[in-house]
Amino acid sequence: MCKGKDVLIINKHDGSVLEFRIKTKDKIENVKKIISEVEGIPTDRQELYCNGMPLEDQTDVKVLKPGMVVKLVERIEVILKMLTNETFIVRNLTPTDLVKKLEIFFEMHRGIPQDQFRLVFRNKDDILSSERTLSSYGIKHNSTVVVVLDLAGS
Repeated sequence: MCKGKDVLIINKHDGSVLEFRIKTKDKIENVKKIISEVEGIPTDRQELYCNGMPLEDQTDVKVLKPGMVVKLVERIEVILKMLTNETFIVRNLTPTDLVKKLEIFFEMHRGIPQDQFRLVFRNKDDILSSERTLSSYGIKHNSTVVVVLDLAGS
């Protein structure tokens, strides 16, 4: 939301809120630069939305009226790595995407049905659940998730 003439409120995927002092003559690209400095998210991995519509970099901040919600979406990439060291990069993900999206990607690219492999992150005994989000496991940009093939008969 815009709060007053010079404060912009941005909602993040995790429910936290960012609050920035801005100038009404600023462009969205300037807001992204501020987010990059404060949050460490490169501008090319940020998408800002208002009322479900993307805010383009050259859009004037003054189009945002008091009470409008601005949402920040961070785009991330995740590396899927097999025990053979073969890797796949899954692009255009968000932290709120489900693990299921990684499973579908791997099945499509390797032709191995989802019931014949497991995805593991950090701890080899911690198999990822399809219905949980990437962020719930702490999976961030450039995280590596290991693909473990099930042995026949196990």
